[in-house]
Amino acid sequence: TTLGLSVSCGLIALLLWNFIQSDFFLKQSPFVVAQSVAQVHALPVVFGPDSLVAFSIGDVNNVNYIEPSIFNMTVSYLHLDTINGVYTPIFKKLLGYHPCSDADTPGRPGLIASIGLTNALCLDDKDILVEGYWDEKMIYQVLVELWMCDNATSNNTCKSQEEIDAWLSDDKFFTGTLDGNVIDANDYHDPFKKKIEAVFQFIDIHLLKKMDCFFKQIEIQRNDGGFVAELFTQHGFVRHETQTDIKVRGPQNPLFQFQLYASKQKQIVTRRYQSFGEALASLSGTANFVMIFGAILARLQN
Repeated sequence: TTLGLSVSCGLIALLLWNFIQSDFFLKQSPFVVAQSVAQVHALPVVFGPDSLVAFSIGDVNNVNYIEPSIFNMTVSYLHLDTINGVYTPIFKKLLGYHPCSDADTPGRPGLIASIGLTNALCLDDKDILVEGYWDEKMIYQVLVELWMCDNATSNNTCKSQEEIDAWLSDDKFFTGTLDGNVIDANDYHDPFKKKIEAVFQFIDIHLLKKMDCFFKQIEIQRNDGGFVAELFTQHGFVRHETQTDIKVRGPQNPLFQFQLYASKQKQIVTRRYQSFGEALASLSGTANFVMIFGAILARLQN
């Protein structure tokens, strides 16, 4: 009958439309499960050439300064291991640094100026790894130390102690600016995004302030296959937490210590999209509904 033919054509058109608009094709609405898992070992976090690792001395007007006659910094990469129950340095490598430029953020031109890192200092070599912690057998860490200018090591180029104290006491603060990742599970092609975070503390010439940044691994487990399971894993990292500490500063102490550690937390995100079988099952439900509706309508017509 004409009604039956119309219902059949409508059913086929509806099923085709639903199938084309399903997430099997569009990849817009993934099934996502996220969890944070505690680890026994602080897992390795690897910075890379395109990672932003910067530190600076600035004021409340967001102006950064490079003043070798007032302060200087040292950056050390440390590996400590437990020998006879005592943490012993296996090696200590001084890392060089330079004023940050666009070369430190490849693929992101203009970023340094736009986020206020003019006169900030960036590492020359950013291929570094942090792993382990003080309750484990070994540690890999980065240590940045801020020191007052000392004529004994600066060829008598320092300003007077009064000038140094006055300058540092005038609302100056230390800032660490670091790259990390966040996961945008809705982005089918590139779920990892860059995330820049800044942490800071004001400087007090009478105190040794410490700021420890812990970075955790993040992992996305992707099952993007439509017909069969296609498992793919990507790794990144993000700052997990920052801990601070202070103590009275002695004459041989730095003004500030900024340390990078690995965290004992790991973030795992599992993502999958609608499979071919699930899309067919959804269409079957739609087809059954339409057929029942058509049967009722045909019975009413007769």
